[in-house]
Amino acid sequence: MNSIKQKFKSRLDIPTTLESIRLEMQLSKTDFAEKCKLKPSFYSEIIHNKRSIKINTLEKICEQLKIPLDVFIFKSLRENTIKDPRQKRLIREIRPLINEIASELYVSQANLSYSLGNN
Repeated sequence: MNSIKQKFKSRLDIPTTLESIRLEMQLSKTDFAEKCKLKPSFYSEIIHNKRSIKINTLEKICEQLKIPLDVFIFKSLRENTIKDPRQKRLIREIRPLINEIASELYVSQANLSYSLGNN
């Protein structure tokens, strides 16, 4: 199984995104790792860029956090890796909305879950 890093090269910042989510949830690194069903040492290696994360592992983390994988990946996207100016502008314009949606999904006290097709 390919790691996210191999598949998307340097286009995603997974460690920063995970830490951002952890801080928004106001959890310790140990508690956050446990919530994600990870060993704290493994989580530490991920956020310190000492270990790549596999796609299926990221899917499991997103499942535990009740965040759609596509929202997580978008939130992790490094804008400086986008070459097309129009795409870059679109990313800049929709990022605040995506971040707001993502925050509602994983910070909400109601513990909302995501499902396709619900309005």
